[in-house]
Amino acid sequence: MHLLLGLTFAKKNQIANARVEAKRISELFARVDMSGKPFYDNAGIRVLSAMLWAACGEKENAIVDLRKAEAMGGFIGANQYENKSFDWNLVFKGTGFVPDSKSSSFSDKISGFKAIQFRSEIPEKKMPTVQITKTKMVFSSQPWHKENLIRNESFKETIQKSKYMSRMFKSELEYQSLNLVTSVATGVVLATGITVGVAIVGGGIYLAAQSGASGASEGIAQIIGIGFIAGTEIYNAGIRFYDSTQAKIQSERNEFQDVSRFYRYVRFIPDFLILETDATQTTNSKHFFKIENSAGRIQISFEP
Repeated sequence: MHLLLGLTFAKKNQIANARVEAKRISELFARVDMSGKPFYDNAGIRVLSAMLWAACGEKENAIVDLRKAEAMGGFIGANQYENKSFDWNLVFKGTGFVPDSKSSSFSDKISGFKAIQFRSEIPEKKMPTVQITKTKMVFSSQPWHKENLIRNESFKETIQKSKYMSRMFKSELEYQSLNLVTSVATGVVLATGITVGVAIVGGGIYLAAQSGASGASEGIAQIIGIGFIAGTEIYNAGIRFYDSTQAKIQSERNEFQDVSRFYRYVRFIPDFLILETDATQTTNSKHFFKIENSAGRIQISFEP
């Protein structure tokens, strides 16, 4: 959010305010967890921070971030900017990864948010290849969401798991109860179909025999046909009732147990950042953001 706010200030030429946001990002890099691991620091975010510093005209601070990104394996040639200006084109691609939990395993579900995966809405064939070269960097934001999930939930895992386990067992109890009721009701309908069919056939044959009417054999054949049709229709209705009810129960069960619906997160980071460090090679001419200053030229665009 500091990055977006900083870029907004820079776009409005409020450089002093943009510089404040860049400093706040630098302060966040210094935060570590109890094991000494940085909360927010990674190569992709360092490159974004460098871009904001460059937009503020702070070339030296931008190079510091680029060297850090290079040490993390996410950039090549940070030192070259000591002797040349920035000429960057950054593309934000996609609308952001979304949480999704498709696991059918009961043990996975009661583990809580650990079952969540993040998926992109970009068709797989249109996903850019994640790569790092001298003139192009493609970075996926998916790891950021995973890190955020681990970081935010590590201290709440025991409580969350306890609450969710209770919810899961309640859900399973309701599901099994509904399943039993449906099975019993279906059995009644199926038995009714069979009983009605047998009753029509048996009763019809009995009445025909008692009447002693001529053509009784043809009448018995018709009675058997009517009984078969009636019994079959009721039986099939029972099967349809069972199938539709089971589908509804299963759908409600899956929705109720979908833990991703309860995971709170902010999705403002696109799926991929694509950085071209030689803007003359890009063909994208529609830029959301473009600034030129003593540090060089920075351009930003968005792709669906």
